[in-house]
Amino acid sequence: MLRRPPKEYTVGMILRLTEGTLAPVSCVEDDAVECEREASCVTFIVWKRLMMPLMRLLTILHWKTWWNGITAKVMIMLFSA
Repeated sequence: MLRRPPKEYTVGMILRLTEGTLAPVSCVEDDAVECEREASCVTFIVWKRLMMPLMRLLTILHWKTWWNGITAKVMIMLFSA
C-alpha cells in the first residue's frame, strides 16, 4: 500500500528505491569518490553528460504519466531539443 497517491511518485523515486543508484558506472554516482584518472578519462565525460538528461527525465516523470503510456512523448520532447 502506498503512503501517497501514485501521481506524487516520480519514476526516479521508484527506481532509486528498487535499484539503489541509477548511475551506469560508479564514478558518476552522487557520492562517488573522485577517481585519480578522472581528469584524463574519456568515458567519464560521456557518462556524466548522459546522466544529466536521464536524471532530469526521471525527476519530472511521474509514475502515473509513465503508467499511462505518455513516456514516449515525454522522451521525444526532452531529447529532441
